[in-house]
Amino acid sequence: MKLGICMTVRSGSMSRIAHGVVRTLALGSLVLSSLFSGVVAVAQPGGPKAKPVDVVLLFDTSGSMLKTDPMQLRFKGAKQITKFLGKGDRLAVIGFSDKAQVVRPLKYYAPEVAQEFDRELSQLGTAGQHTDIFEGIMAADKMIDSNYRAGVEKAIVLISDGKMEPNPSKGMAFAHTLALVHDQLPVLKSKQTRIYTIALSDAADRPLLREIAGSTDGVAFYAASASELERAFEMLFEAMVPSHSPAAITRKFYVEESAEEAIFYVSHAPGIRISLVSPRGDHMSPVQKPEHTSWFTGEKFDLITVREPESGDWEVQGIEPADSFVVLLADLKFAIDFPVAARAGEPELLQARLYEGEKPVSLPHMSGVLKFAFQVTPTDRVSAPVLEGVLNDDGKNGDKVAQDGVFSTTIALTEEGDYRLGATAKSPTFERAKQLPFKVKPKLIALETVAHHGEHDVVEPEESSEGETAAEEHEGTEHGGLVGDETVTFRVTVSKEVTRFKDVSVSLIARSSDKKRLEIPLKRSVEDPYVYEVSAEALPRDGRYTLFAQIKALEKPRMPVRSETPELVFTRRMAPRSEAETPVKVVVRAPEAAEKPQEFPLIPVLVISAINLVLGLAVYLFLWKKPTVRSAPTPKYIPQKALLEAISQLESRVSKADISVDDPLFQKAGPATEDEKKPMEAQQETAAQPAPAEQAAATEAPQQAP
Repeated sequence: MKLGICMTVRSGSMSRIAHGVVRTLALGSLVLSSLFSGVVAVAQPGGPKAKPVDVVLLFDTSGSMLKTDPMQLRFKGAKQITKFLGKGDRLAVIGFSDKAQVVRPLKYYAPEVAQEFDRELSQLGTAGQHTDIFEGIMAADKMIDSNYRAGVEKAIVLISDGKMEPNPSKGMAFAHTLALVHDQLPVLKSKQTRIYTIALSDAADRPLLREIAGSTDGVAFYAASASELERAFEMLFEAMVPSHSPAAITRKFYVEESAEEAIFYVSHAPGIRISLVSPRGDHMSPVQKPEHTSWFTGEKFDLITVREPESGDWEVQGIEPADSFVVLLADLKFAIDFPVAARAGEPELLQARLYEGEKPVSLPHMSGVLKFAFQVTPTDRVSAPVLEGVLNDDGKNGDKVAQDGVFSTTIALTEEGDYRLGATAKSPTFERAKQLPFKVKPKLIALETVAHHGEHDVVEPEESSEGETAAEEHEGTEHGGLVGDETVTFRVTVSKEVTRFKDVSVSLIARSSDKKRLEIPLKRSVEDPYVYEVSAEALPRDGRYTLFAQIKALEKPRMPVRSETPELVFTRRMAPRSEAETPVKVVVRAPEAAEKPQEFPLIPVLVISAINLVLGLAVYLFLWKKPTVRSAPTPKYIPQKALLEAISQLESRVSKADISVDDPLFQKAGPATEDEKKPMEAQQETAAQPAPAEQAAATEAPQQAP
């Protein structure tokens, strides 16, 4: 049985707390009976079940639980659940906050160990600053795997009041949520391990808890606080075992206020008629529905789309529990996958699918009513659509897996240019569309054959040297294959775009009729550097071959590029030769190589110039860095005023013709020694004697006097 229930409680009472413990017993009874027995009925303590069960109770032990569950009703409820376990059932208890804490391993439970179980529960503390839901679920899954046994129902009951808030040292909350939803939950579902979640406060991540339960075919419950658990248990009991019908049940889904569209997918047995009830109490059916609601009824499912839905609890009534479930798609998105750059003539895979938030949608019977179509229109010229078609989910024409919700096809365009790809997903009640621009580039590589002696001739069937008939070898010609002799040339042409690639490798691959893979060496053409050729004579023997050319390169920034040509079927039959045509081995002396004209030694000149430049630069740097001797500036000396006056007086006295030895200026000097007096006296005599001219003038002067 698959269930997808989301219970929302908005009112409650603090009274009758003791009775809440009894309701916790009812919760345990409903969970175990509805999840493991395969029928919707209240299990009796110790009553028979279809299969034994392995249950892991996963408790949030973060510090916030002191506020949300001060009475610790979650622990009391766990004690009551044990009354519904039989001899073959096993029970484990794990607490988690920053990390997981195993307080009871997965082992058999019996009434005789009730006191031991109470002591184990008392080890669960209420502390920790973080709530690592991913860590707790991983620990529970590891415990079930390490104690695996076949033929049992496996379940994890998760009770939390918070959001995914791991320790930052272990990773971000977003990364843990993605790892849980995309990686871990699909694995748990494949193991048929169901998770049942109970949200205990408004702070709890209700969408995540619903996702956890729905992804594993579990059940999600909600109560705004621990005091509202009583009302939640009553509503759950009524939903699981309704009083008005022993078979039909009512399932509730909460629609957020921000939802623009609510899509209900209801899978049920043939002939079942269901109804939908809005939060205001309006009843809807296939024959009575408002204008904003679309309803499609199939043989085994109903698809209902409500545009601009009311926020609150929506009810789906009339569901029989056997092989039925309901899914709410409130955030349905459409995505397509196609490269933004394609090659002319090369087929590219186009894939499209629907997503609910970040999770792919894959529902039974859904693929049968969904229609995916595409259209390709040029955008660099005025033109009608050049290509139209549909996508299928049948495992053919490029689709990898049938009925997996991924619709696929291949697209190949022969003309270069800019295009727009438009894709639509249509159902009887909703439609989604997406557009994607892309470019078609020239062919990167092409393969063709060139016959030097006319067109390829079809060879008459005859016995070959390898024991095969030419008719067998000619089998490929029925599918467009060619037959030729050793004179046929295989020509590979690459695009000029390869000039901006690195590590370009071009090869010709041949597969023989016995499935052997051969790589034929290619020789670049002298006339055209973008052409490679090889003769059919390079094939090892006659026979039928499947050939294709491929190119491998690296595009900036170091992105691998690989392209292949379509396969070419070719059958080689060597042309018969007469005795006159039998080749004779002749030894010819190779002509002496002609003397090459002397060329200007450009490279040596450049090398020598570079060396000189480096040496000159080194010398310049050495001299520029060598310290130079510089004269220190002499400070300006300003003489004192008294000194200037003394020098002025001395100059005025020196300028006189006669200087008296008795001048006070000379009296200040000390007495001269005997040796010093002699030169001084001689100087005085010399100074006292007049010059000859002066003496003559002095003699004539008295004679001229009157």
